[in-house]
Order: sequence, then structure tokens, then C-alpha cells
Amino acid sequence: MSAWSVWSRCSCESQRQQRYRVALTSATRGQQCTPVETQSQACSLSQCDACEAPFVYSACGAPCEKQCALMGREDMCVGVRECTPGCYCPEGLLQQNGSCVPLQECGCIYLQHQASGESPTPITVAQGATVTIDCSTCLCHDGTLHCDMRECEVILSEWSEWTPCSPCIPLNSEQLGTSLEGLINSTKMVSIQRRFRACLDIDSGLPVKREEENQCLGPLVEERLCPDATICRDLCHWSVWSVWTACAQPCSGGVRQRYRRPLASPAGPRCRSQQTQSQSCNTGLCPGK
Repeated sequence: MSAWSVWSRCSCESQRQQRYRVALTSATRGQQCTPVETQSQACSLSQCDACEAPFVYSACGAPCEKQCALMGREDMCVGVRECTPGCYCPEGLLQQNGSCVPLQECGCIYLQHQASGESPTPITVAQGATVTIDCSTCLCHDGTLHCDMRECEVILSEWSEWTPCSPCIPLNSEQLGTSLEGLINSTKMVSIQRRFRACLDIDSGLPVKREEENQCLGPLVEERLCPDATICRDLCHWSVWSVWTACAQPCSGGVRQRYRRPLASPAGPRCRSQQTQSQSCNTGLCPGK
């Protein structure tokens, strides 16, 4: 089975919340897609007497009878106290995704699996609409997804292990993938990890040609920030080198120096590189020597 999705949001218009999971099998050969397993629980809500249209207030409503997600799911509401104050759809309409629809327009739940291992996201497919699952096209009909007979010619391999944490790189580095944008807007230097998977021919088990990889749905590379939050915290950033000092001797060999300094104060333990450079100068002999 897949992981459970997150619980749906509680509100005065949705007094029960649901979460979903599904068997991890493909929908093929014209069969009804794998049924979505549902769990439901009551919400703990406070004052819910101010309702926005089209919802109307009821001091003793029945949430199990007024949500599309619970239609035909009497098992979800066994022993439930059906007298819950809140905002309900008018007679003949059911709540779905924050709006009111007739029973015949209640959609189907499809779990969109996340590539990064996060909880799957429940998506409502409208009645009569289609969605692509693996290689099949599935139609929402009477609250259930029905899929065509198309079979996959390719399949995704398992993910590789994460690579070691990379050297710290600037935030605007071209090495940084767009998938991490928004996660690192306050960090100047970041370390990343990557993992990979391949698009495989389902018969041979070998990777397909690069131009055929778009047949596999989903990314082949994933990035994440290094789990070690301190890895880029103690980097040493140096100032530019100063100009060379004047040569200590006018002739017969002298020494001049230049300096740089750590930009952080106090300097971290990694700031132990050379802070001063020396160079010979005026090496010509003085007159008369």
C-alpha cells in the first residue's frame, strides 16, 4: 500500500476530514482502478454559525450525508453522532472541495504520488473527466475511476542512494537545480545531495534511449539540501588581497607584503589559510656593490 495522504482540512463547511491510500499496482486491461482506501474522523471545531453562501447554518446537521467523499461509505460513519452544528450545502447538494455540487457531479479521488517520498496528494477528478495513471487513461464515472487497456512499455527503476553532500556552492550557482528554489532563499552557501533513477524497457529491463526517457512520468533526478544543517555554516570567506606594500629596501633585495582578512567576525576555525603573502622585490644590487 502507498503511504497515507495528509488529512483533509477541517472547516465549518467540512466537519469530517479524510485521508487516503491505495495499493501500489498499475491500472491496466480495462479494469476498474485500484479502489482508494479511506479513513474518516470528526473534526474539533469551535464556533461555526457564520456561513458564507452557498452554505447555510444548521444547528443539527449530518456531515456523513453531506460530503461527496463519504457518499456510499456508510462504514465510515458507523456510530457517528449525526447532529453536528456547522455550515452545510443546501438540500440536494453535497460539499466537495469547498463548494456545493449535485450528487451526480461528485468526482473521484486519485492519489498523486510525490517523487520525494512525501505523503501522496489526493486529487479530485471531476465526473466525466479523465486522468493519466501510469500509462493508462482513466475516466471518472459514478465516483469510480475506470481505466483503458493501454499497458506500459517502460517502467521507472527504484531510486539510487543519495550522493554524499556536495561541496558548498553559492546559492545562484548553475549547479543548483530549480527543484530547491524556495527552500534556500536565506542561505548564501548550500550543500546538496542528488539521487537518480532510470527509465527502463519493461521487457528487457535495460535503460531506454535518452530520447525515449520522456515516456516515463516523473523526474529521473532528485535534489535535496544536505541533512547536515551546519555543513556550510563555518565556511571561511576572505576579503580580496590588498595591494602590495612598498618594498622594504630600495635595492639589493627587499621584501614586500600583501594581506587579506576573514570577512566573518570572529573568524571560524576553518579560517586558517595564509592571511599574509610575502614577495622579494628590488633584487638588483645597489650601486657600488
